[in-house]
Amino acid sequence: MKFNNLVELLFERARNSHEQIFFLTPSGAAKGFTYRQILDGATKVSSYLLQQGLTSGSTVGIVLPTSPEFIFSFFGIQMAGGIPVALYPPLRIGLLKEWKKNTQQQLTQVETKAVITNNAIYDILGEPIMGAGVPLGAIKIESLEQSQHLSNYNNIAIHDVAFMQFTSGTTGFSKPVMITHSNVLHNTDAILDAFHLKRTEIRCVSWLPLYHDMGLVGAFLGAVVADCILYLIRPEKFIGHPFLWLKAISDHKINVTVAPNFAYGLCTRRISEDQIKELDLSSLEVALCGAEMIHPQTLENFIDKFKGCGLNETVLTPVYGLAESALAVTFCDTKAKIHWQNFEQSSVQTGARVKARSDGIGVRLASVGRPIKATQVKICGDSGEDLPLGYVGIIWVNSPSVMKGYFQLPKDTGEALVNGWLKTGDIGFFHEEELFICGRKKEIMIIRGQNYDPTWVERSLLDVSEIREGCAVAFSSYSESKDSEALFMAAELKQDIVLSNEEMSTLKERIRGIISEEHSLNLEDITFLPSGILPRTSSGKIKRRLIKELWEGGNLKISSSKKSWLYPYISILIGKIAHVINRVKN
Repeated sequence: MKFNNLVELLFERARNSHEQIFFLTPSGAAKGFTYRQILDGATKVSSYLLQQGLTSGSTVGIVLPTSPEFIFSFFGIQMAGGIPVALYPPLRIGLLKEWKKNTQQQLTQVETKAVITNNAIYDILGEPIMGAGVPLGAIKIESLEQSQHLSNYNNIAIHDVAFMQFTSGTTGFSKPVMITHSNVLHNTDAILDAFHLKRTEIRCVSWLPLYHDMGLVGAFLGAVVADCILYLIRPEKFIGHPFLWLKAISDHKINVTVAPNFAYGLCTRRISEDQIKELDLSSLEVALCGAEMIHPQTLENFIDKFKGCGLNETVLTPVYGLAESALAVTFCDTKAKIHWQNFEQSSVQTGARVKARSDGIGVRLASVGRPIKATQVKICGDSGEDLPLGYVGIIWVNSPSVMKGYFQLPKDTGEALVNGWLKTGDIGFFHEEELFICGRKKEIMIIRGQNYDPTWVERSLLDVSEIREGCAVAFSSYSESKDSEALFMAAELKQDIVLSNEEMSTLKERIRGIISEEHSLNLEDITFLPSGILPRTSSGKIKRRLIKELWEGGNLKISSSKKSWLYPYISILIGKIAHVINRVKN
């Protein structure tokens, strides 16, 4: 059955679906909501917004955790004729000032008319709401009562904006992406086709935040389109207890899940042998891996650790996508093992033809598969010219999923959308008709006339025991001693690591040796930082450009200073205080 918009889809599910969306507690208990209940909750939101004078096409922010109230708000805003914009809620006390600044900026960017939140967040939102001049202010969803049923969705067209989602902002400020009903309905439909599973038999679990495209489109809206069972876990609960995710797969016979690369590594490191004995992962058929660079060792370690629980190594499925294309662009075969391939590192740079190797030497990359249904992908040079097969360049996408544009940013929209094609800014190439990702155009380092992807340099620190996994950043900057651009790094130490100045120096030299051996690069300097210092996007990606700017301005605290021994303990203390406060609130 074809639908013209998401609200029409919700009404159909409320009439005929017997499925539910479940919310899992840390104890593993599941509370389910039928689509009838979701429609009732959405109606309260819609009626209130219209009573307050919300006009069609107005943007309404959602600042809520993963919860039934988030879903009520999302659909309720659409029923009122508005456009929902999901923003991340405050999760860490130590970053509250930064959160308020970012939230105010995003509310201003999308010209928000109202913000729906809850009692716990309401007071914290005061400053961003005032600063952004939100006309209807913040609305506590708990205070909404059933009133006359009001809605304004009858005139929603398939090409109208369904919601906005912000880009990750790893290479600059986040931009609001306008996704139409047509975009998201096509993308979810194509994703479900790529699973090669009967849609109504899908059983999915996700801990991904609903303000992120993988959680919003890939899990939540995908389940609504499929009319399948969905279990949701709060992301902060997963980060604290990754066992919850795999236990949910085991307990509820889940066959589809999705997560970025780091989540698989977190499970490998944090789940004990005793916990493994409680798991049966034999039901799992598809475990998508995307949103960040895929590290071979991380996924191979995950398979090795959990294969005794019935995990089939074919379930791990690398994918590629971005917010500007709703979510998905390419998919690997969900029934096949990951296609790893080694390439000569010097050949993997823009404009060059890649050279595959069969001897295990060189950079090892994972295929992210082939374009999803009705989607075209091509590789272009810096001037937009098509490159031959096997050449490295910028990835361009043509698809019914591609965004309408960036809200109120015509210049950025014009640069990104050219003759029906989306210029992604990602660097990649095709090998054996499959796409491989190298990195981001804006993050490429040019040192001694050669291009280097920072993610490859950062990978080299994965086996350095003192460094937090995924918490190292490489960038180039001017070196007075070399009178040219040179390689610099910043890296977080693990929380339990406290090093003297002499030990710091020894660690620096060891890392210099690793970088030199693996990349033939001289590491000018590395800054060691306490755990949790590196700024990240709302989806957890490291902000490389901001880190470089902070470093060049002398605003990254160097952990090798005389006070360095205090930083790890301060970080631990802040974390414990936040944990206690969260327990009291919950």
